Amino acid sequence: MSEPLSTGPKGAEAGFTLVELIVYISLSVLILSLVGGFLLNGVRAERGVTSAAQAANTAQLIAESIKRDVRNATEVNVSDNHNLLVVKTVGMGEVPDSTCGAWFFDEETQAIYAKKAGAKSEPMTDDLLASWTAQGQGISRINPTEPVGVFTAVDGSVSLSFTVSGVPPVVVKTSVTARLLIDTEGTCFAD
Repeated sequence: MSEPLSTGPKGAEAGFTLVELIVYISLSVLILSLVGGFLLNGVRAERGVTSAAQAANTAQLIAESIKRDVRNATEVNVSDNHNLLVVKTVGMGEVPDSTCGAWFFDEETQAIYAKKAGAKSEPMTDDLLASWTAQGQGISRINPTEPVGVFTAVDGSVSLSFTVSGVPPVVVKTSVTARLLIDTEGTCFAD
């Protein structure tokens, strides 16, 4: 009569041959290499976008903070080798109140620090700078070989020029003019 049908491999037919395994492993390595390359490129691109966004946000924060206070200032001074910007604003009420704002570019830490205070503010010293707020890190001059600093002021107009590190770096070159300059008593952050 008839022989029963075989349901599985017998003897030499069981398992994979060495050649088949090498082909499968080679294809797997090739596919994993391609997928891994795409993933790594995606991670690198994301890091670049994040770095650029952080640099742009830092530049915008510093520039807008300075622009707002300079625009409303009644007195503007730049000193300390163009690394310290001080503005004083006197209110126009019956009893005028004064406020001071300052920004300092520290070349050693590559940061811009800010401080707001009343009219009778303390003189600026190195240890006092520790109480200031860092507004941004990774700041440098646009051209480090020039003696011109980050801040420049002429007749109430303040120019900002600095670079925020990032990929790519963000260059800030802008100026703002105070609306109303008047002579006031006392100077901010002075002895």
